[in-house]
Amino acid sequence: MELIWHDEARREFIDSVVYYGLIDHELGERYLRSLERALAVIQVDPDRYRVIESGARRVRIDSFPYAVVYLNDVDKIHVVAVMHLHRRPGYWMERIR
Repeated sequence: MELIWHDEARREFIDSVVYYGLIDHELGERYLRSLERALAVIQVDPDRYRVIESGARRVRIDSFPYAVVYLNDVDKIHVVAVMHLHRRPGYWMERIR
């Protein structure tokens, strides 16, 4: 399935990769691989994760305090947010209204 990125979600993706990469290159690489694995699972089985709000689903990034929030369309996955799990819960909901 095709991934369609909300502009803010794409920025969150880039910012989080850069953040971990600046701490340590290896850490940045591990984070990126974990994030890519989560996106791959979403593409293969988008209904695997439970609905959390207004049809949006969330998958946690292994070993990191981040999650991908997405909407499952018939033939597309809309990535709504790459959110930090301990900051501003629900901020992304305005993106799906």
